[in-house]
Amino acid sequence: MAPMLTKTKDSYNVDAVAQALATASLRHRDAAAETWAAVRAERDRVRAALAARGLGSPPSETNFLLVEIPAARGHGAASVYRALAESGIYVRWFDQDRLRDKLRISIGTPAENDALLAALDAVT
Repeated sequence: MAPMLTKTKDSYNVDAVAQALATASLRHRDAAAETWAAVRAERDRVRAALAARGLGSPPSETNFLLVEIPAARGHGAASVYRALAESGIYVRWFDQDRLRDKLRISIGTPAENDALLAALDAVT
């Protein structure tokens, strides 16, 4: 039997540490669900605050928003990205077709998101 343990493995084999972490996370699913709910609520709040500023984003089921930075505002997504970075706020900008006018903004804590919104007010 011992040789079979190393010769046959599941295609998604994980080590003992990953198995222990997965087991622990299943035991604490209620705590994780609270965190997921908080992220969803914060994502909705940030999305609404961005929309009020004329910065739209499609609905999201993730922990981030893909926010369009209108060129008509005088600042492209790349320049807003750089200005935010200079303020210590890091978002993602992709120099690729269909994404150049957008920023990927991860949802943080309410305080982090408020800092992001304030920084956006200063640069857009």
